[in-house]
Amino acid sequence: KIYNANGNLVEDAMLVEDDDILFLSLGEPYQPPQVEQHSETEGAGHLPPVVSGYKIGAFLGKGGFGEVREGTHTLTGERGAVKFISKAQISSITAAERATAEIQCMQALRHPNVIRLAAHEELPEHLVLVFELMEGGDLYNHLADEPGHCFSESVARNVFQQILSGVAYAHNQHICHRDLKLDNVLLEKKGSIEVVKVADFGLSTFFRPGHSLRTNCGSLSYLAPEVFTGEECAGPPLDIWSLGVMLFAMVCGRLPFEGHTLRDSSLANTGQPRPYDAVERRIRMRIQKGKYRVDETLSAEVKDLLRRMLRIDQSERASMPEVFNHIWLRNSRPSHSLSFSCDENELDAACAQMKLNEEADGPPDDNAQLEEVRSKSSSDDSGKAKSMDVPAAVTQRDAAQEAGNGVELLGGSGDKHLDKHLDKHL
Repeated sequence: KIYNANGNLVEDAMLVEDDDILFLSLGEPYQPPQVEQHSETEGAGHLPPVVSGYKIGAFLGKGGFGEVREGTHTLTGERGAVKFISKAQISSITAAERATAEIQCMQALRHPNVIRLAAHEELPEHLVLVFELMEGGDLYNHLADEPGHCFSESVARNVFQQILSGVAYAHNQHICHRDLKLDNVLLEKKGSIEVVKVADFGLSTFFRPGHSLRTNCGSLSYLAPEVFTGEECAGPPLDIWSLGVMLFAMVCGRLPFEGHTLRDSSLANTGQPRPYDAVERRIRMRIQKGKYRVDETLSAEVKDLLRRMLRIDQSERASMPEVFNHIWLRNSRPSHSLSFSCDENELDAACAQMKLNEEADGPPDDNAQLEEVRSKSSSDDSGKAKSMDVPAAVTQRDAAQEAGNGVELLGGSGDKHLDKHLDKHL
């Protein structure tokens, strides 16, 4: 049997990276490398008292490569989160490169929605990174404590716009995060989502526009399908998919490819390494098939945005500008009953008229045009409302499979002819 440096049984060669340290067992139980351990409750006696001008204080958290302590600058009084990366825990060249990449990426990023790196220093036993202190915890735990484990669409929009802004800025600096998830979004103040920031660029990498890269890192539930197939990717589409998963969780209260709620998630954070098991295989299969269930109560606009961000084919996945310009992010009051006639000729005529208006008047006002199409097509000659609406149209290709179960099934290749019409006006 083969084990990695964490003691987990390696069952899939895709989980092995170049320069990883592996252990081959000939029958004896696995014995992990001996590293000095320190309890979370003990003081910081095993750490230097002052680093980069910050006096080391209370324990904040612990990760795979070290721990995080609160620090207070001895001159300015500024508080920070001091991350100690133990050199003894860096078990491969790849891990060392990731630590270096995190420092390089953080030095290049200065944005209100990206956590700020205040200082960094190399010590004999540790690499030390000092970040601004975020006192509100992470978005995963905040969302899990919300009623229904989700936000309203208006609240989700505000939070998502902040995350999107930070990630878009990173992309403009040619940095792909590669590990976007709810856990890596931090709240500035406890119990408040007024300001959130993207954190943990430990798996991030620089990319060159027009060039492809291969990757097999990240958190399983947020990974794009191309990660499992070994397909080359441009970088940003990986983050777009992960952002789509995060948006889904914010409005549905669960991750799209696992669990019924965030608390019931089969991969809920326990702080313990888990072996690659049958549950993870099922999640991987669901991601590769691109099938997920979305609540009927969501607006047509947010369903359409999710559909575009979670497309299996990365070449058809929404780009960052397309996400920014989507009507759901620009419309403060998304409609839950945006009605259109299901007659294909009428829909073609309405879309053609919108195109003529655009050519005559310049860029379209999506909200005004959608309102005009809705008013023209929401009733027949007798004044009775027609029954076909956008949510039903979007999911028409899956209705036969999911009739009567209270949810809609999106994803997959779908009806490209229907997509063509919907893409014209949404």
